[in-house]
Amino acid sequence: MKLDIIFGSASDYPSLASEIDWLRKAFPDVEIKINILSCHRHPKRLQNFAKNYQITDPKQVILGCGSMAFAQPGVLKAWLNYYRKKVHVIGVALEGKESIDLEAAKLSVSRLPGKIVLMDEGDVPYVGPSGFRKACLRALNEELPEISFKEPPESHIGLTPEKAARLFLKKQ
Repeated sequence: MKLDIIFGSASDYPSLASEIDWLRKAFPDVEIKINILSCHRHPKRLQNFAKNYQITDPKQVILGCGSMAFAQPGVLKAWLNYYRKKVHVIGVALEGKESIDLEAAKLSVSRLPGKIVLMDEGDVPYVGPSGFRKACLRALNEELPEISFKEPPESHIGLTPEKAARLFLKKQ
């Protein structure tokens, strides 16, 4: 089994350091890789990560962890789908420097159209160190749904922002 843990910022790592240590001790046979990939500061790096992502184990999972306006798991999953990479992405919302950061992170994951990032069994984002552990155990126990790709509607293929605006305005 392989777990890729991706933080949106290096400052997010300390909040999960003890959980990652626990994970490595409790599951020594699990390959764990850690990356720092911000979709805001370095969007091209995140796209290249998705494009070059190697699936070596059909059970591997990516955990996107971060705080604030936490778009990274959704953007990453969109790129993985674009490149036809069948891998689960689980979003883990973390507390930030301000009290509103956690709420923003939870909303960034839970409000994604199509629920493309996995949430807990109650359809709520995983939150904090305990949520991270729960997400890891769910992945390691193979309790994840089957992955399927949804093709965009024919009318959306090749849709430019200008065409989308015209379509939207016609419906008004």
